[in-house]
Amino acid sequence: FCVGGLLLVVLPYLMGVTMELSLSIPIRSNISTQCPYFPVMETWLIGVVYLKIWVRMTTLAPHAFATPWHLYWNQLVQGGLLRVNAPFMFWQLVVPLISVLLQFLCIPYFISKVLLQQFTPITPEQASHLHHSSYPFLLCVFLAVRCMLVLFYYIPAAIAVLYDRVLDHQYLQSIRLQNAEAVGRDAKQHSDSGMEG
Repeated sequence: FCVGGLLLVVLPYLMGVTMELSLSIPIRSNISTQCPYFPVMETWLIGVVYLKIWVRMTTLAPHAFATPWHLYWNQLVQGGLLRVNAPFMFWQLVVPLISVLLQFLCIPYFISKVLLQQFTPITPEQASHLHHSSYPFLLCVFLAVRCMLVLFYYIPAAIAVLYDRVLDHQYLQSIRLQNAEAVGRDAKQHSDSGMEG
């Protein structure tokens, strides 16, 4: 019950708040002194949509790009919410997702509201503007790091898998043809010698 509640209520709401702070509010309100307004149901629904998109992207990824999230979401879908392994899903799926989302929400707030206001001589308007633009900046940094990961890890891994498949296909095809002829001759000679004896 707890895992289902966290998956269906808390996780989409945190994802909705994250997306609102990263995308919607900087576009919607250009004045940095405006206070953001978060309607609870609208934010939760936006989080449900983004969570559904992320789950689909994760579960539909090819096996060369499969992540542990792929396995966790597939286990959740196969078991359903009633037959889910609750402790495993709680510690492997819910806790990491909530901790990442909370870090994404808390770190820019802490830097812009606590550290910079206490240790640098900036005005409250500058701090508010910095806080307003810190979430989109953090999202851009996260996406850039993710793209670098794809470029430096997944693409060489996918090329290595493709290279191995092509090499195995050519090598195994030539072995099968050679072995088929040799095995056919050996079987024919063995059956001929068996008939003579």
